[in-house]
This record gives sequence, structure tokens and C-alpha cells, in this order.
Amino acid sequence: MLIKFPLKRHISTVPYEHEKEARYYIVGGVFVPLTINFLKVWGKKWSRESPRELVYLTLNQNKIDKTIDEIVVVNDILHNEENANYTIYEIVKEVDGQKVTSLNQFVNLVKNSSQRYVNILFSSQERLIFDKEKALQTDGETMKRYGISKKQRLQ
Repeated sequence: MLIKFPLKRHISTVPYEHEKEARYYIVGGVFVPLTINFLKVWGKKWSRESPRELVYLTLNQNKIDKTIDEIVVVNDILHNEENANYTIYEIVKEVDGQKVTSLNQFVNLVKNSSQRYVNILFSSQERLIFDKEKALQTDGETMKRYGISKKQRLQ
């Protein structure tokens, strides 16, 4: 019996990125795509040690909205007056009411926001609202303080 069936390449929403530098964007904090590489920062037992929601999405990718290319997470806080209330390891859901579907799209939404105050909604339903102009000004000072040379790496 001869059976034919098409093979489809599986593209993971939470991939393991080989031989790539970590991608990020800085606006008050460090925003990154959720990857296995990111989760491995917690060590060999990352599935037990890293934030539950991130592990859940990694292990249950069928539960992820199919319109999302990659999950964006706020990874680190670069403390300054514009981001005093940030919570780290939150999943970014929206910017100014528009669903976030990738890191590049997140960057475009923030950069091209016509609003004075950028409104970021996280999966916990918490919101981060910051003055875009002030945040961009303080980011330069904050990057110097933390020794970061580039505001973004998107490739």
C-alpha cells in the first residue's frame, strides 16, 4: 500500500533560535520575543524555574492565538522616572489598543504612536502608560548607566 501525505514544516511560536544574537527593543525596559533561549536563562530546570505563564505557553503552543507570530515579553527594568511601576516577565498584549503580534510590530506601534502617552496592556490586564517623548529622552541616559550601546537589535 502506498500512502502519500504532505509534510509541513512546523514553525514554533516559541522557537529555539540557533546561532543568533538575542533580539530586543528598549523603551523604559527591555522587550524581547519569548524564545526557548530566553527561558534557558533560568538554567537546566527552566521549565520549573521560569515564570509559569511563559512555560505554559511554551509547552502548550496550541493555546496561542494563531494570529500571533511571536510573543513579546518585558524582560528587564531599566529603572528611571518613566517606568517606576513596571512588572517584569509580563506578556505584552496591546499597544494603544492594537494587538501585538511580534517584536517588530511592537516596535512599530511604539515608534509610530501618534499619542503623547503610549498605553501598553499586559496579559495580567495591568497597563503601563508612559509619556513617549520623556521615555525616549530618559532611555538614552538609562542606556549609558547600564552600558547598553544600542537601543534595539531586531535581526
